[in-house]
Amino acid sequence: MTSNILYVLHKIYQNLKITNNCFIGTTSKMRINYKGELINVRKLLYEITHEIKLKPNYNLVNTCGNWKCYNPEHFVFEYKDKFWSHVDIKSNNECWNWKNSVDINGYGKSGAYKKAHRVAYKLTYGKIPKGKIIMHKCDNPTCCNPNHLVIGTQQDNVADMINKNRQCKGEDVQTSKLTNTKVKHIRKMYKTGKYSQQEIGTEFGITQSHVGRIIRHDRWR
Repeated sequence: MTSNILYVLHKIYQNLKITNNCFIGTTSKMRINYKGELINVRKLLYEITHEIKLKPNYNLVNTCGNWKCYNPEHFVFEYKDKFWSHVDIKSNNECWNWKNSVDINGYGKSGAYKKAHRVAYKLTYGKIPKGKIIMHKCDNPTCCNPNHLVIGTQQDNVADMINKNRQCKGEDVQTSKLTNTKVKHIRKMYKTGKYSQQEIGTEFGITQSHVGRIIRHDRWR
């Protein structure tokens, strides 16, 4: 944490009074000059504490009932987006499960070809770099809590599975066999024109050349 942030935090907490675990401010809409602009104190404390950057279309929801409270642990965020109405939003540390349909692997489905947890990551942190995947720190595929999502590679995901003893066995190993359902899904994704073979391969943990052979019906006729 930089000295500038520490100074700002010290300045904020000088104006807060701790009562029954609530950090009570003088008003419910305190602001502070930070990096040349007036920032909502509640938003700033939340972002620093939870190491997250809130997008403009957010709400911070009070869980303690005290409208003058600024304790960042007493707030959860929600977005003003239709997507989030399909997510069971709870506290920051709990899983936020997808309430709609899931695929054969248990991942939430947002639209025909989008995984809900990837949409949650994009809405919170921005674009996902090409070739990267979104992993669950909580190992719950239906979870859409941005605090439980981390960006990585397929290699990172495999290493994580091995470390946590979650690797598949026998026919369930992705590299040993795809299912008919997955193959059909791969072909449908490619036909939309929205996904490259490389992107599809990243989603399913297979190589671009493998995807190409599936699309050309060289495999899985």
